[in-house]
Amino acid sequence: MTDKEMLQAMTDLIKLELKPVNERLDKVDERLNKIEADLAQVKEDTAIMRRAVNTILERADDASIQVIPVFNRKSKQTHQVRLGSI
Repeated sequence: MTDKEMLQAMTDLIKLELKPVNERLDKVDERLNKIEADLAQVKEDTAIMRRAVNTILERADDASIQVIPVFNRKSKQTHQVRLGSI
């Protein structure tokens, strides 16, 4: 057997031995790609949720400092009540 044939035989043997490892790595890559796609979706959903919560908090904060008139029927007077003080 020549050196070239010996090298070819060794290469074939190494490829054969590494085939299961490569197949497993391909499956891991597929799973990782799915996880990355799911993570991207979670990040997008989180950003949407964060904006919505911030908007709600801003509106609640605005509402807590607004003065709302309260009508007193007995004295026919209007009183102002701060929502934050209730």
